[in-house]
Amino acid sequence: MMPHSEEQAILDFLKQEALASRFESTTAEIANGSGLSYNQVGRVLERLIIKGQVGYRERGTERKSVRYFYLTDLVELCREKWS
Repeated sequence: MMPHSEEQAILDFLKQEALASRFESTTAEIANGSGLSYNQVGRVLERLIIKGQVGYRERGTERKSVRYFYLTDLVELCREKWS
């Protein structure tokens, strides 16, 4: 897959999840849902974070935290709607 299509596969998956009211996904969930490997998803997510299209927050303990990724567009849309 080309880098752009990998990015699009992840963005499409996150949009699909958001439409189903699941606003955050782990790397493993994204890999399973997008058809990409875990390592591919990790690399592409880093690019999408740098571009500002995807954000994340960490949950868990100090020893074991998990990143949950979300679309930054959704956050902006909610801010506009509720402001």
